Amino acid sequence: MIDETSALQPQIIPTVINYPAVDPFEANGWIKDTLGQYRSNGQIKDKEGFKLYTRRRNLNSFIDDYSKKSSSDGCPKPRKNWASDTGSSLPMGNPEPKLTPSVCEGEDCLGSSEEDKKSLPALSSFSEYPSLMAARKDMPCLLIGYDSEWENLESGRDMLSWQYALVDGEDLVEFVFLKDGEDDLSLMDALGCILDHLDKYEAVDIRAIRRYKYCTEWKNNKPVEVVTDDLQEARKNCKYVFRSDIGFTHELIQKMPDKFVKRGNRDWAWFHTYLDYSLVESIKVCIVCHAGKVDLSALSYGKKNLLRYLTDIQGGLASLQPVRYAPKSLKHVNNTRVYPISLSIADTMCHAPA
Repeated sequence: MIDETSALQPQIIPTVINYPAVDPFEANGWIKDTLGQYRSNGQIKDKEGFKLYTRRRNLNSFIDDYSKKSSSDGCPKPRKNWASDTGSSLPMGNPEPKLTPSVCEGEDCLGSSEEDKKSLPALSSFSEYPSLMAARKDMPCLLIGYDSEWENLESGRDMLSWQYALVDGEDLVEFVFLKDGEDDLSLMDALGCILDHLDKYEAVDIRAIRRYKYCTEWKNNKPVEVVTDDLQEARKNCKYVFRSDIGFTHELIQKMPDKFVKRGNRDWAWFHTYLDYSLVESIKVCIVCHAGKVDLSALSYGKKNLLRYLTDIQGGLASLQPVRYAPKSLKHVNNTRVYPISLSIADTMCHAPA
């Protein structure tokens, strides 16, 4: 039984307020984005398995902030990092003041002497170093820094993230791909996504560079090959079988018992279909990492494994010749577009003291 006094008292009902969680990336200037899209069964879907964060900062502001935090600025002897009683040396050697680019503003320099003030150009003018000017070709190249993070489990290495950074005009642009599935990040997806975001390189419609090569006859034991961009012409005039492992053979198409079987169900073709990247200018890309044996093996490559084209040099992995790749644009999914790139790999281990 409820008396009149208690019935008139207000009822206090506890409430729980759920404040939205603050994303630690977004709190530090990162923007959450999508990796890209793909087409499946006539539908356009977002690529899954990874979370993408991007950030764009003014390069000069970043250098100023970094210089203020550096332990070697204006200090004749760098601080030593102690890992044990025996000590440890820096992985890239000890920085020397005379080799550290000075940060100058008018007459105010952070260098420790007059010699320091005129020693080397600023980091933003890295491409103007005499050694690099002598070694490079007179061609623009997109330089991309790369690193990765993982944890070691009993079952092996479990990747956590892949990080890329590059300079675009006056900005430092950073990309972080967080693993959110079972598969490791594909290098082609990473490059396609990065080039899409920069929005300064034009993806090529593969229909413009698709070519068909067929064989009409054999002369002096060599196939007479004809290249065309007309599919119907290739179908009409081809006479000899093409096999992907050996090229054209002496087998006549008309005598093949499975000539009308679908292409996917036979081990030969009426003609060779390929993309002729010589018809377009390639984009020069160089990926730079440290101890690339670890980081480059953390990516997936598909049929064309980049690791087969790299050479072990002083503990690092580097390419002696550029490797051709064509990562797909992840924003042009109705018609396949690709970025024809000439990819080089550099490893800072090659420059570390022995």
